[in-house]
Amino acid sequence: MRVNVTNGTVCASGLDLRVAGPIPIEVMRLLAFIALFIAVVIAVVIMQQGQRRIPVQQATDTTQLDLAFSAPVGQLNLLIADTGVVVENDRLHRRRPFRSGTRIYLHREAYQLEPGEVIDVRMTPIPRGDGSRRTSMAATLALAAVCMWFIFAPLGSGRERREREEEELPSTASEREAVYESMLGKEPHHSNLEWFAGYASKVAAEFHKRGGRDESALESYGRAITYFEGAAEANPNAREGADIHIALALAGRARIAYEGGDDEAALEQIVEAFERAPGAAGTKDGLGLTPASTAQMLLARLERGERVDLAEKLRTSLGKLDPELLVPEEE
Repeated sequence: MRVNVTNGTVCASGLDLRVAGPIPIEVMRLLAFIALFIAVVIAVVIMQQGQRRIPVQQATDTTQLDLAFSAPVGQLNLLIADTGVVVENDRLHRRRPFRSGTRIYLHREAYQLEPGEVIDVRMTPIPRGDGSRRTSMAATLALAAVCMWFIFAPLGSGRERREREEEELPSTASEREAVYESMLGKEPHHSNLEWFAGYASKVAAEFHKRGGRDESALESYGRAITYFEGAAEANPNAREGADIHIALALAGRARIAYEGGDDEAALEQIVEAFERAPGAAGTKDGLGLTPASTAQMLLARLERGERVDLAEKLRTSLGKLDPELLVPEEE
């Protein structure tokens, strides 16, 4: 199997898959390990076929080696290459295998040999039939499958975990909103409590928006604006920061209106966002969107639809902004 990746194009087994932008790492890993798995299978098959084309005659009988010495031997060390043999002798003691380079030797040892004493070493090859080759091939394929499962199982569990979190987080965010609302209903409360309640509602709105629950998002954005207004009234020093969050909430409402096809409502909300905090035009919200990007998308649609009056109003609002603010903030 050939896998080529060139300029965002993945070619695998004659297929041409074109993707926009960088190829996701999960796709790259999947293609790489599919290729590895197929390569292992091909290698095993070729190996097995090679063994059948060139049969090797293996000894099936026991080979006996008789050792004798004319003089006494205090210690005898016998090293036999481990090629798949069973070594038998009552006089020799088994020791740890001996490694020399890439070869392993079976190690046998004897002490106090008398002159002329015969050490008969019997070596019997371990049978290796077609069944062994099939077992080896099956074990190799099973090992490859286990390795692929070990690599890709975390990806699947990660996706399941993210899906579960996406289901749980909006609920958690809504519960946090309810907690702050309950705390605000009790007197006295801390002067900064409305600020934190506003932020909690803004975060909840973004979670609702990400999950496609636009009505819930609009309600949470509305509560966020109300809470931030209250926080700024209670603490004038918080006005600048509150206005930025209010502008982002207004821009979030404008985005929902734009996606719903309500250009008039979208225009009203985005212009109000620019008037509230001009410096936040290029600030990203929790969804990675900026008021400026929403305005530019809306302007393009107004111009295509020849909504001259609405487009002119939006161009005028954008023209009051510092051009550098129309560029999104760096991460």
